[in-house]
Amino acid sequence: MRILQYSLAFVFLVFGVVQFNDPDPEWWVSWYFGLSLLCVLDALGRMSRWMWMLPVALGTVWLISIWPEAWEGLGLEEGLQMKNDNIERARESGGLLISILASYAFFRWRRAPHGH
Repeated sequence: MRILQYSLAFVFLVFGVVQFNDPDPEWWVSWYFGLSLLCVLDALGRMSRWMWMLPVALGTVWLISIWPEAWEGLGLEEGLQMKNDNIERARESGGLLISILASYAFFRWRRAPHGH
């Protein structure tokens, strides 16, 4: 499990770095760097498994708020250049969905201490 946590910590760190050229980098960099930190803290046994519900809850609300008005796909066949706002929102939604699912998986896979 620790290998997966450290691997995802690295992936989220990379996700955060590539957000520096996003139109609103402060939100995305903070989000992905925060997830990276949670992965490391959890791997070191320095946090409660319930902390994983924070990115699940916040990410779900954020995902709903930025979901594209019309789904036009991710636009990857045309390169990484943003074609329109719906494609940008779809990509952002995809990143949030990945992070929400990873957070929920860590919550579910991590065993609660005996007696709790």
